[in-house]
Amino acid sequence: GLDYYNHTIFEIMSDSKAFNGKWTTVCAGGHYSGLVEQLGGPQTPGVGFGLGVERLLLILDAEEDALPIENPLDVYVVGIGDVT
Repeated sequence: GLDYYNHTIFEIMSDSKAFNGKWTTVCAGGHYSGLVEQLGGPQTPGVGFGLGVERLLLILDAEEDALPIENPLDVYVVGIGDVT
């Protein structure tokens, strides 16, 4: 899944007991310059990532950890630019 990224890419992995100590990718992404063009759109650089929410929840459960709920926030989306 990282083949359309270029320049900087990243991968966050865990060897949690949720995966029996086997290194497993939880989040990965990076910078891409030509993806929008490949899909028929204009030249538009971007940054993106994919996060395995189920994997993250498995880690939290296995490590007996919990997310803090001090300042609950459902979703916060900001659009920047003339089109948004």
